[in-house]
Amino acid sequence: MESQKEWAYMHTEEYIQEKEKKEQEWNRQNKEQEKIYLMQIDKKIQAGSTEAREELLRLFRNKDFIETYKSKTQMAYLIVIMQIYEREIQADEKVTILDIGKSTEEIKSKLIQLKFILWKIEFAKDEHGKELLLDFIRSNWITPDMLQYMVHTAVADKGGMLLELTDIFMEQNMFRYAFRMLEYLDELSPGNETVLCMLADLCGSVGNNQRAKEYLEKIETPGRLAEGIRRKYGC
Repeated sequence: MESQKEWAYMHTEEYIQEKEKKEQEWNRQNKEQEKIYLMQIDKKIQAGSTEAREELLRLFRNKDFIETYKSKTQMAYLIVIMQIYEREIQADEKVTILDIGKSTEEIKSKLIQLKFILWKIEFAKDEHGKELLLDFIRSNWITPDMLQYMVHTAVADKGGMLLELTDIFMEQNMFRYAFRMLEYLDELSPGNETVLCMLADLCGSVGNNQRAKEYLEKIETPGRLAEGIRRKYGC
């Protein structure tokens, strides 16, 4: 009942005026500083040095900074870019999202292109979309972390997309990408026998039987599929 009242209030003139007032106040306090930040951030991205990137990380780890600017479009894209970069450096990627463009706008453009390719695969069911995705990944050094994050933020049917991407990557022997898609799928559906068996099978196929065993042990009630994988790799 309360949510209906809130929804109704959001369509009143009073709410609109209040929102405009808050926006004006934000602009008065932060707009000029935002412009300075955007210019400084773009310079650091263009510099591409280790020092510049460490400064960017410190800035985007500042909770007050994020809270102040997260609702603004330009800064929102930069927050996404830096969150992806954080994941990539934790995964020890040699090429990161900060290397795929020479400026903020160029990197943002690549993100938008990737989003539209994923939508093409999801909604248009276009086989050509799969080719576009593979070409885009290879020509732009798109990492599994970047792809995983874009599925998280831009795709409606995440489970269906992750399975489709896994099939695409397995066909191309891109096992690292397939593995990361399945890992994310396991996060979304923990304990799912089919997903865990796919992970175990992938690990076993590259000789990591111990890791395959660990995935199989996560299945609470193993069925025929799990037993088949266990026998296949002797784990």
